[in-house]
Amino acid sequence: MSEFTASLVPGFPYAPTVPEVGGLDYDIWTLRITLHFEESPPAYLTFKDLSGFRVLREGDLLEYWSTARPNGWLWEVRSGGWMASEAQRPGFISGNTRGIREFLVVGQTDCVSVLSSSAPEFSRIQP
Repeated sequence: MSEFTASLVPGFPYAPTVPEVGGLDYDIWTLRITLHFEESPPAYLTFKDLSGFRVLREGDLLEYWSTARPNGWLWEVRSGGWMASEAQRPGFISGNTRGIREFLVVGQTDCVSVLSSSAPEFSRIQP
């Protein structure tokens, strides 16, 4: 597998802390992740045009962090991530589909990997 590289997705609010992934809601069209930030209202991160997603504990992704987890919570994976691992399986049809991007949502406890051909949308939950 190639070396893991990722970059912060620009245009999203990055609090000084990593949010807690509070929940996931999936239907055939969208994946909506509820994020809880310290001292801020919760937010939704919504993905459309999904090919797949997975949820793992942060500790199960230690090979991605070289020494310490980097600052930020929403990353676009460029190489060496979940999609690269899955692409080694002959039955992974999405690996041959153009335009699929991999995003990694880093939470305090859980992390969500998302394969989608669209960038996510962010919205605050109004109290």
